[in-house]
Amino acid sequence: MKSKRYWKTIAESFKGLTCQLNFKKGMFREENPYERFQYKELILRDELAIDRTILANERTALAYFRSAMTLIIVGVTFLHFFEKGILPYIGIVSIPCGIAVGTFGFVRYRKMDKAIRTVRRTQNQKTVKNNSNDTVEVT
Repeated sequence: MKSKRYWKTIAESFKGLTCQLNFKKGMFREENPYERFQYKELILRDELAIDRTILANERTALAYFRSAMTLIIVGVTFLHFFEKGILPYIGIVSIPCGIAVGTFGFVRYRKMDKAIRTVRRTQNQKTVKNNSNDTVEVT
């Protein structure tokens, strides 16, 4: 059996946690650990995070396009320079694969871009709403 001193030490170590568990009806829920921050403090950080996400999405799309171009060029090269063996067949397969990779990259880019823009639009609407609730005293 653990002593009271042991449990007191454990309780003191957990005092500073912002995440609290609420035990009701056998279930627990985690409270939002970011409630202590004001919304205005996170605006710049959130905006920069969205910008980084947009740039990462563009880099990923460019990597897909680079891979697609490589597959297409390899396919054309194998078809042009090799007439016998397995390499012309690899060329025949790699051209449609390159087109498929490019198409997949484009579709994935558009899907992610739409989701990112939706988040940014929602965030901007919240910012406008918060700014309209602020009262400005004009003297």
